[in-house]
Amino acid sequence: MTPINLMDAVRRTGGSIHLEGGRLIARNITSELLDDLRQHRDAVLAYLKDVSAITAHLPPHQAEVVATLAADPTLRYAYTTRTLGESVIITLAVRDVAVADLSVPRDRYDGFDFMRVIQEEFS
Repeated sequence: MTPINLMDAVRRTGGSIHLEGGRLIARNITSELLDDLRQHRDAVLAYLKDVSAITAHLPPHQAEVVATLAADPTLRYAYTTRTLGESVIITLAVRDVAVADLSVPRDRYDGFDFMRVIQEEFS
């Protein structure tokens, strides 16, 4: 079982696996998945440390969307929005492609249109 498969199985059963201070933390995990985690602990830890190393060099808003993708291997993309002056800043991460900030004038931003375009392109 790969780290991504294991993390996905844990997520689907309502649990989570993440790093806290370099330690592997598992919450709400079934006994069967806990056995799998024990067997694949080093691989899962290495995967999460790789993700942490990648996100450590990103601005916080970009690190957030990259971490969202890392935590849920079924997602193809993740995004957040925030306002900055008269603009809406969309931080978009597409799995295995890129992470970027997009600036849209606030009076031209339509969240529903944005979601429609993203779903058409990446679903």
